[in-house]
Amino acid sequence: MRFVERAVITLFSVIALAALVQLSIHVFDANGWKPMTPGDWGVWVGAIGTVLAFFGTIWLATEDRRRRRDAEFSLAMITSAKFIRAVPEVIELLEEMLDVLADSEDVNLGYLCSSFADTLENRPRWTREDLIAIIPLPNRAAEKLSLADVDLDGLAKYLAAHADKHLLKQHFDQAQLDDELRSSIAILIEYLHSGYMECLELAEWLN
Repeated sequence: MRFVERAVITLFSVIALAALVQLSIHVFDANGWKPMTPGDWGVWVGAIGTVLAFFGTIWLATEDRRRRRDAEFSLAMITSAKFIRAVPEVIELLEEMLDVLADSEDVNLGYLCSSFADTLENRPRWTREDLIAIIPLPNRAAEKLSLADVDLDGLAKYLAAHADKHLLKQHFDQAQLDDELRSSIAILIEYLHSGYMECLELAEWLN
């Protein structure tokens, strides 16, 4: 939409300037490059007034959009501060989980699932309103952080289900669980880090 708007404004600007140039050539040709008469000045003033009125109309027509974009950007700037604090904490929790998995090859994962699930349930969170506020950020930061949040909830439920299986002494493939956890956590860290960097770059740009 922004591209179309800019293209239309540019097109009409070129047309207006071309018309002004054509008018000046016509006036000078008609006068043989002699000093302009009051009538010629009237034509010039009318033409310039028309061009100024055209640009003024464009300015007024786009003023609301500019104000709305400024407001959206300001809100994104304020909300990004929350993500700058919260996201690294979540990444740290996930990296700690990877460290535990790496150091617990001989431990039954059933014992760890409940702890992991509780850790994810008590993680720092962000709301739908927070995500909507950072939509103006580039590279789909809001989408990535939204997907990460949904996947974090899904992972917590997945871990809780395996914790229940362990308590009920139901069999599950521990090697498969280990692989799935490592893969899921790695993807989550990637999403979170990408979204976090967009928020951080905005803060650094403002400073």
